[in-house]
Amino acid sequence: MMNAKRSFLFAAVASAALAFTSCSAQEKNGASTPASQQEASVAKNVDATTFNHLVESGNGVVLDVRTAGEFRQGHIENCTQLDIYQRDAFQAGLEKLDKNTPVYVYCRSGNRSGQAMNMMKQMGFKEVYNLQGGIGAYQAKGFKVVR
Repeated sequence: MMNAKRSFLFAAVASAALAFTSCSAQEKNGASTPASQQEASVAKNVDATTFNHLVESGNGVVLDVRTAGEFRQGHIENCTQLDIYQRDAFQAGLEKLDKNTPVYVYCRSGNRSGQAMNMMKQMGFKEVYNLQGGIGAYQAKGFKVVR
């Protein structure tokens, strides 16, 4: 009889602990946030292979945030070029993009595109993916660029 009580008590404590940790995880993941804040947004750094898969999926906009001179040296086919250094034009260009369409952003090394990704996240873009290592990493993996 004593073993049955211990087993029951152990099961009750374990269940309570599991329920507590599950609720805490849901709060951290946004399950307890108001409905207006529940829309998921992705701002993620990805490697060249993943970036290429995203580009080839055709589901998003490929955005090159380098200067016009850098762009002429080689870029990913069918991309949009907005120079992040041209702040007003860059901001205006971003505002023309659909915030519900995924954006695949890159630059020379991943720094400027990382800044652009953070800016787009703050503007309410739902999905933004930054190419880690920039176009140099993309080319090093053998992925095609055009001039």
